[in-house]
Amino acid sequence: MQLVVKRIRTMESHHMPVGALAWSFSLLSCGSRDKRILHHDIHAQEDYVSKLTGHKSEVCNLVWSKNVNELVITHRLSKPNNCLEISNNV
Repeated sequence: MQLVVKRIRTMESHHMPVGALAWSFSLLSCGSRDKRILHHDIHAQEDYVSKLTGHKSEVCNLVWSKNVNELVITHRLSKPNNCLEISNNV
């Protein structure tokens, strides 16, 4: 049996390459070199339903918490110590 893949949607909201993705139910969160995190709801018609801005550097990693509505975010800084942030404002 051959697997058939069908494209459902294309999301092109970021201005620079996306380096981080996290999935939670119908919400796909994307972090980019443009220092923004966009939340795409696959059921909504809008390209994205909310965004997190104000990050000081590229978003490198995103992980949704399994127990609460929190998103763990890591940033790449020019310093040797990278930054870890936990956001519950999503």
